[in-house]
Amino acid sequence: MDLRLLFPFRKDAGVAQRATPARRRFMWGVMVPYAITLVLTWIDVIPRWVLWPLLVAVFLLVTVLSNVWAGQDALAELDKDDVGDNPMP
Repeated sequence: MDLRLLFPFRKDAGVAQRATPARRRFMWGVMVPYAITLVLTWIDVIPRWVLWPLLVAVFLLVTVLSNVWAGQDALAELDKDDVGDNPMP
């Protein structure tokens, strides 16, 4: 496993999160339920102990997934660059 996947605030990971509409929808789909859970724990509808494990799970999911997407985007960019640099003889 590449340990760079666990580094949370890489610039290219943030760019990868916003690279496609599907990724943006996924990120909103993860963050909105967390925000709703935050509000519901604040008004004591959901027990407070639920918030911290959920926070850790969301943070790890977003960190690892966005870094994986950044790696895929970097490989796609390299492949695109290699096609133009190697003309066929």
